[in-house]
Amino acid sequence: MGQHWQKISGGKVALRIYPGGVLGDEPDMITKMRIGQLPAVALSGSGLSRLEPAVACLQIPMMIESYEELDYVRDRVAPRLEKLLEEKGCIVLNWGDAAWVHFFTKTPARRLNDIRKMKLFTMAGDADALELYQSAGFRPVPLATTDILPAPQTGLIDAFDVPPLLAMLNQWFGLARNMIDLKWAPLVGGTVISRKTWERIPEALRPAMLEAARSAGLRLRNEIRKLGDDAVVEMKKRGLNVITLDPATVAEWRR
Repeated sequence: MGQHWQKISGGKVALRIYPGGVLGDEPDMITKMRIGQLPAVALSGSGLSRLEPAVACLQIPMMIESYEELDYVRDRVAPRLEKLLEEKGCIVLNWGDAAWVHFFTKTPARRLNDIRKMKLFTMAGDADALELYQSAGFRPVPLATTDILPAPQTGLIDAFDVPPLLAMLNQWFGLARNMIDLKWAPLVGGTVISRKTWERIPEALRPAMLEAARSAGLRLRNEIRKLGDDAVVEMKKRGLNVITLDPATVAEWRR
């Protein structure tokens, strides 16, 4: 995307990426974008929901069962979500996802009630998610994602729900070596740029730049999904215990 932007703008627009949370967790980055310190951010669905709660519709647990369904639904609601986000001062450059969220636990778990008994990670600052988990009988522990690695060691949490790719890249699975083979929800995401920054770019350049951003997002989509599947295979080689569920237990989770 950055290469295309530079070419489209004749070198006037440059993209610099700060990866891996070096500028803070998602709430920190959103704050920095709002006060003008960061022009653009790549966010998960949780971060996007802080900007516009309607984005959470794409992450209702066990509503979407396949990538085909996710793409179908997202493509059709995206224009409405993008309009709502624009009203909040953000332009969506592209949409993405990081595969399926699964539960990782320190001790083997199979049923929903097994998870309810555990101290479960939730993202700090997400009051709606905290209330939802509490009302459903869970024991949520709000933390920054950067705190997931030490938390199981200290007993602060017993479980967390993340995509396998994140669990492998951050080595979180090393302290929670059991994964329930259940697609809890897709972790959607997107790249947004502040409308104020976007409107500083000459209007004639914006359509081509937006098209380059969308194309980059589409190219990455399938690659990231494959990496998510590969991550499970790699973690199993390193001792991950994948717990499969029979149809009756899956139906129990869905109820």
